[in-house]
Amino acid sequence: KEKRIGMLQSLRKFDAERGKEAAHHRVKERKRKREFDKEEEELLLIEQERQLRLREHVFQQWQYEQQQQQQPQNLPAFQCGECLQTFADNGTLEQHCLEVHNTVCGVCYQVYNSVKLLREHQDATGHWQCDEIKSGGEPLDKK
Repeated sequence: KEKRIGMLQSLRKFDAERGKEAAHHRVKERKRKREFDKEEEELLLIEQERQLRLREHVFQQWQYEQQQQQQPQNLPAFQCGECLQTFADNGTLEQHCLEVHNTVCGVCYQVYNSVKLLREHQDATGHWQCDEIKSGGEPLDKK
């Protein structure tokens, strides 16, 4: 009987130690879980911040593209330097200058929106045609 009591006491002591050990493991496990949860929460916050920055970047890019699409409406019209008529684009202005005012260089065929600019170009480049003089485009044989 005493042997049995000794064994029961040993078992109780063993169970108590196992219980303490198990409790200690549970505490450690909860602590690890809290640390893991904290790390997971930090990673989640980092990911949310990254996504927010990405959304902000996409939104800024969208705003920039919207401004670029609207910008041509805000630009001044292309204006003829001779008659001050305005045009929607440079190609139409060049066609007008060529057909109405003949402001095209006879050497390089560059179109200018005024006779003044054509003369400045001709002075700067020497693109005078052989039968004209710089003073106004009159033929040489008339002087």
